[in-house]
Amino acid sequence: MDKIKLLFATTNRNKVKEISALVLDAPITFISLNDIASIPPVEENGVTFSENALKKASFAAKHTKMIAVSDDSGLVIPFLNNEPGIHSSRFGGEDLPYDRKMAIILDRMKSAEPNERHAYFACAIACVAPNGKTITTEAKCHGTIALAPSGKLGFGYDPIFIPNDYNETMAELPIEMKNAISHRGQAFRKLIEQLPDFLKQKT
Repeated sequence: MDKIKLLFATTNRNKVKEISALVLDAPITFISLNDIASIPPVEENGVTFSENALKKASFAAKHTKMIAVSDDSGLVIPFLNNEPGIHSSRFGGEDLPYDRKMAIILDRMKSAEPNERHAYFACAIACVAPNGKTITTEAKCHGTIALAPSGKLGFGYDPIFIPNDYNETMAELPIEMKNAISHRGQAFRKLIEQLPDFLKQKT
């Protein structure tokens, strides 16, 4: 069976690398916004991860006439009133490097007791056909905030997030292990399960 080409509506090459590893055995392949003519940016003004993912995928499907997939994800820390949450990529300013974003978080958590360092990564994924038909999936990965960043294998907030039942941060785990437990890996596997029926009914 020929692989079906889907558009992953992101320019984040790290995300593309992660999801490409996830779909190696699936009858689909992804291209990203880096591979096509530019489309206007989307204002991510939703109040939930799902709203933002659906908005980005819908916009990309409309402009490219392709089946588009988008995710919206972030780090949620109850001790910080659920920040950075849906503003994870813009926390402290869009152009602020993640090492500085993490430094701000760790500084604000200096007074947190060990049982107050709980956090989770959340991910919502939307898949939208040009005719408007959609799939949405969601997943979380629970863990704790480390006392200091560690690891070079991940991206974003991975160096300060220790998944439950592990002693290493996300940035210390090989990509295969990370994909097995991560919020994005879980959400994409849910999407892949639903794709065959979705593709049959997309027109």
